[in-house]
Amino acid sequence: MTRKGKRFTTEQLEFISQKVSTLKNTDEMSLLVYLILKTKLKIKDLLGWFNTDLDKRRVYLQEHNTSLLEDYTSVPKLFPKTHHAYLLQWKQACKLWLNVEGASFEMLKRCTMNAVTPQMDDENMQTDEQPERE
Repeated sequence: MTRKGKRFTTEQLEFISQKVSTLKNTDEMSLLVYLILKTKLKIKDLLGWFNTDLDKRRVYLQEHNTSLLEDYTSVPKLFPKTHHAYLLQWKQACKLWLNVEGASFEMLKRCTMNAVTPQMDDENMQTDEQPERE
């Protein structure tokens, strides 16, 4: 099975949500995953303008009536590492926490943005891939 279409099961997503909620104040990667789950921002935006532009971040949080980052409104840069560094940490965390290999940030977005019931189950993940046509 390819990576395309894979997503976490509901139980895995709940576990991830609980785990990152408790670690978000001490771990950058957990804060990033928390924001992926709680906002509609793409990873590109979170590591881009949301990360570096303090004014835009404040405006976004005010417009969306969210208190997700009350403690971080004056922090100039939330995520000093690169996308690749956080992705490696995420893959390691998923392997450690859930015994899931090959996890990606896109898998989280698929779970939060697409409420469609998956069509196929894998050992540790779900997918919404369409079967190949002959």
